[in-house]
Amino acid sequence: MVTPEYGPDGQRIWASPELQLCTNIGELSLTWFNTRIRLFGDEFAHVNHIEWRDGERVRGLNVGKEIIDLLLEMDYPRQYDYYPDEATVNWFVNVCLNQLQSEIEQ
Repeated sequence: MVTPEYGPDGQRIWASPELQLCTNIGELSLTWFNTRIRLFGDEFAHVNHIEWRDGERVRGLNVGKEIIDLLLEMDYPRQYDYYPDEATVNWFVNVCLNQLQSEIEQ
């Protein structure tokens, strides 16, 4: 739910819902302005993720379906493509490799 805030002149200012997410890179604050949900066709749904912008840098975050559903409920920006683009495929392969490597090291 988005609650409006009011500026000094009494004009309504819409505030973005904020979600705090603990990740391996630290705690991230997700807002409408720095987060985009990337969704793909049914065959590629395992590649669904969110993009989080930190200044000029964009990071792909592999989160669970529950987080994506929560962000969708809160009307976060989204982009739907049936097929993932090359950069997304490369990102996803690197995520899988990093997960396998950390499991092997344990």
